[in-house]
Order: sequence, then C-alpha cells, then structure tokens
Amino acid sequence: AMPQLDGLGAARQIRAHAELRSVPIVAITAFQTGGFRKAAFDAGFDGYLTKPFDFAQLHNLIEMLLPNEEITSDLSHEETTEEATDVTTELSTHK
Repeated sequence: AMPQLDGLGAARQIRAHAELRSVPIVAITAFQTGGFRKAAFDAGFDGYLTKPFDFAQLHNLIEMLLPNEEITSDLSHEETTEEATDVTTELSTHK
C-alpha cells in the first residue's frame, strides 16, 4: 500500500486531468478479488494484473493498450528484457 494515496485514488486523480485521460494505467497488485478488480476499472485503470505475473502477460497488455506499432515494435528484445528487469526490481521494493 502506498503511504498517503492508494492506487485507486491515484488513478482517479490522473483521470481528473483532461490531458491525462488517454494515458493507459495498469494495476499490478496482489489483490485478486473480483470486487477490487471492478473497483480498479471503475477508478480508471485500463488493465489489471495480479502478482505474481509473467512478463508475457504484461507485454501483451501493453501491446493491447498501446497499439501503435512504432511504440511497441521499436523495443528490441534486449531492451525489453532490461526494462523488465528494472520493473521487477522496482516492484520488488514496493510489495
């Protein structure tokens, strides 16, 4: 949990700004209940993954949310692996 603002509140605040409404937001959480999933989408999340997840799921979700081929296909496998490692490191410090 985040100290002063949870993910649902953060998503609501992001969606409150017109210029940010089209920015995809993905929930990555340990909460696996249907109620929390619904709350996440109601708050403005575009995607939802539960921990632990595999990077193929994350990659597929990103491709779905960012269909622009320039964005997704420009990342080489090496860059994707490096970035995934960075994300994993960051996520492991925020359990």
